[in-house]
Amino acid sequence: MKLLKLRLVILFGVLFPTSLFARDQLVEGNVYLSSGEVLEARDSIRISLPVKKKKLRIFENAYTARQKKKEDIIPATVDSIVVWSSTSVERHHTLCYIAKYGWAWQLDKGSHINVYCFSPKGYSVAGNGGMWYKVKGIIIVENGDKLLVFKNPGKRANGKFIKQVTSLVADDPVLVARLNKAYGARDKILRMLSLYLPIL
Repeated sequence: MKLLKLRLVILFGVLFPTSLFARDQLVEGNVYLSSGEVLEARDSIRISLPVKKKKLRIFENAYTARQKKKEDIIPATVDSIVVWSSTSVERHHTLCYIAKYGWAWQLDKGSHINVYCFSPKGYSVAGNGGMWYKVKGIIIVENGDKLLVFKNPGKRANGKFIKQVTSLVADDPVLVARLNKAYGARDKILRMLSLYLPIL
């Protein structure tokens, strides 16, 4: 019986190498480098969804016994990553590197304000193309050189929170009016900040 179990363990290890069970998910996408170069990951070449401040890894022969790391990319050299599930290629998600925190999921990009979600445990892309953060996450609002952090993104926004948010865009009365009428979770409210257009 022990010999049979040993054979099964060996067979399982051959068919499914340990590299396939890495914590980080492998997805298709494009890596946009600060130099202007674009690295494409398709078919057997995949991007490992990055976590925290770790290097960006690209694998070749993904999901096969010959899978191996093709390249390690320093985060500071990356402008952004656009990723998607191979089964839902029309749904794209963008990750950017924020030096103070690490890899962050860009929820909305505006002409003045960008909104991100950062999770120290990383992110995951589902087969239907949806994306979510693992365990705890925070919302980062980027306004020029300023980074504002909001905890508990899934918590319902109350009047005090709305007042705090509207104070950030007081010179955009149209957006302030929309925010004052908005309701729902904090992340939903904060994503509206990407619509900010100040009166000049």
